[in-house]
Amino acid sequence: MNQEKLLSQLLSIAEQLGVEVKEEKGDFNGGLCRVDDEKIIYVNKKHDIVKKVAVLLDSLSEQDLDDVYILPAIREIIDNHRDSKSVQSG
Repeated sequence: MNQEKLLSQLLSIAEQLGVEVKEEKGDFNGGLCRVDDEKIIYVNKKHDIVKKVAVLLDSLSEQDLDDVYILPAIREIIDNHRDSKSVQSG
């Protein structure tokens, strides 16, 4: 799957979860933030699409996705990303 399609699918999943995604310019990597009771994923507008996808994968892999319909290929990508993060941190 190409990165643009993957990015589009990940943005759709965030929307289904009620998580706002904001693209901003600045000196930051990006990721999930909580402002009051609202979850927001910040993505750096200056980053390339691969980095944007990585930020979304990091953020979404921390969420409960059981009640969200996700294409099986996308769910596998998210699960693999979650597994690789747990191996790196453990």
